[in-house]
Amino acid sequence: MSERETVRCGTCHLNQFMPRNRHCRRCHSFFELPAPVPDITDVVRSNIIAGRKKRGWIQQELAQSMSVCKSYISKVEKGKVNPSLLSVERFAHAFGIPAYVLLIPTNKENTQ
Repeated sequence: MSERETVRCGTCHLNQFMPRNRHCRRCHSFFELPAPVPDITDVVRSNIIAGRKKRGWIQQELAQSMSVCKSYISKVEKGKVNPSLLSVERFAHAFGIPAYVLLIPTNKENTQ
């Protein structure tokens, strides 16, 4: 049995299961769907690609600055492997930025 989503109407404050037509049963207000949350791995991956391109580096140059092989950079950028937190720190160090910056979605991810 699937779990049903409960919602609270912002107009009349009625708690209810999300109706199929997305309208409140009592006041018929329309329920807006929440904006999708970007996948953190896609955010990190796109920020790594953007950071490398911003600096005009090829994958080999980034790999050398991180002391890893070029194939690892390629796999991360293609989404074939997910970087560990240690790797995210190494990417950030190579770019000269704090690690948390690689976890912040850009406008591109927010609109998808």
